[in-house]
Amino acid sequence: MSSSRLALYEQQPGSSSRFDIDNLIDERYRALQDAKQARNLWPTWWKGHLRVGKVYAVLNDHEKAINSFERALALAPTNNEIQKALYESRQILGRQLRLEHLESKLSPRSIPEQLNELQRNLGLDPEEVRMTYRLLEEIDPSIADVIKGHQYEHGDIDVKQDYEQAAKYFAKAANQGNAEGMYNLARLTDRGLGVKKDHNLAQGLLEQAAAQPPQHPLLEELPNNGVALAEHALGLRHAEGVVVHKNLLRAAYWYQRAVNHGCSEAANNLAIMYEDEPAPIVDRKLRLRDSHRIEVISKHREWESHRNNLDHSVISGAHKPRVKQQTPKSLIGLKSITLREMNPTRDHIYSGYVLSATIIDAAHAWTPSIHLVIEDENLDCEQMCIYGFPEEQGEYLTSKVYTIGSKMNIINPYLRIGASDMKPFIRIDDFSSILVQSESERVINMCRCCGEPNAPYACSKCKQARYCSKECQTMDWQLYKHKLICKN
Repeated sequence: MSSSRLALYEQQPGSSSRFDIDNLIDERYRALQDAKQARNLWPTWWKGHLRVGKVYAVLNDHEKAINSFERALALAPTNNEIQKALYESRQILGRQLRLEHLESKLSPRSIPEQLNELQRNLGLDPEEVRMTYRLLEEIDPSIADVIKGHQYEHGDIDVKQDYEQAAKYFAKAANQGNAEGMYNLARLTDRGLGVKKDHNLAQGLLEQAAAQPPQHPLLEELPNNGVALAEHALGLRHAEGVVVHKNLLRAAYWYQRAVNHGCSEAANNLAIMYEDEPAPIVDRKLRLRDSHRIEVISKHREWESHRNNLDHSVISGAHKPRVKQQTPKSLIGLKSITLREMNPTRDHIYSGYVLSATIIDAAHAWTPSIHLVIEDENLDCEQMCIYGFPEEQGEYLTSKVYTIGSKMNIINPYLRIGASDMKPFIRIDDFSSILVQSESERVINMCRCCGEPNAPYACSKCKQARYCSKECQTMDWQLYKHKLICKN
């Protein structure tokens, strides 16, 4: 019903993205109510969250759309439709926050209009600029294809605007190794202009353009147009989490490269990043011998080893929570909190807060709850137990969703004091309070000991645990008791 109402709205004359949900006859309003009702009736159905997100996207409320898309992706981490919608809203929100709609040079303009603006601002004669382009075309034939691509993209004298033709000429230049052709083809591909929209292909083209020499290969006194722009675009993608992990350090790296090659937009974004005090860099290796960390991880593995040897039907149920956890409808307005900011001696729900964490040790069973070990941004770790999920989804959740390296946001985290051992742990009773971040955020091949990504070595016995070094493998076996869960 929600999808049908959205389609009906788009067919109405004069439809716009204006936020007007108070109008009860607006099909977007009805679509939003239908989608929310479906989501509330079946909160673990990913399509319900996806449809709510799509309506918010049509309403141009991309902050709420992102929230819904992330919830959907938590339930279906490999779903391409959700990932595409999430990337789209993240990009649009980023452009809105950067106020790009106020930038005149980013608004649609024909080639003559652009040349006239150059004449007004810099005193450059349009005909002389065109003559310069013709000279460059004779030196490097691929530049002719780039210029033709721009003419078709924006429209020129005797050239009708045509995105499909623009993409063909940019692709022709890219195939000749032209960085500007690669960048512009990536830009059109990212927005689906003249070609099929493909964020992953655009990412590859941007990386290819950024890998070209910063100076023009034939005209060394001139910059290689497209390189700095591609570097800036890669910085934006790392800052927003589009296709790649959201990583401000990587974003700053690409921004700085673009600045070094003359990109003023990158300088502006880098300055904005540095307005706030940079967070201190935490040394992972120094935390490995922390006594609490060793206790939490080794106890978790002892429990998982014990539970794997039992019939699930004989495992006793859990104690009821002392307080009730409630989940807000939105992440907007929530404050971040870390494990060290929670009182480890008090049974308490931190309402109005969100805890961001990474799974560093996963569950092998799910009765009566899913037991995990999580690590926050300070590299402090704690055990987490998840209740309230449909039992038939236990195997799927432990094997596909709550896996090593997955990142999550826990809304209104409940620090529970264990009834038997009086040890603190994070308890989840409302399944919807967990917001698993997208697959692009997951730490790939995370070292089972220190948490470094892309660990090249695998345990020779279980073939599952990965390590960045022999030192980490030895420490995990001896200190953290990997041998308890290691199986052939």
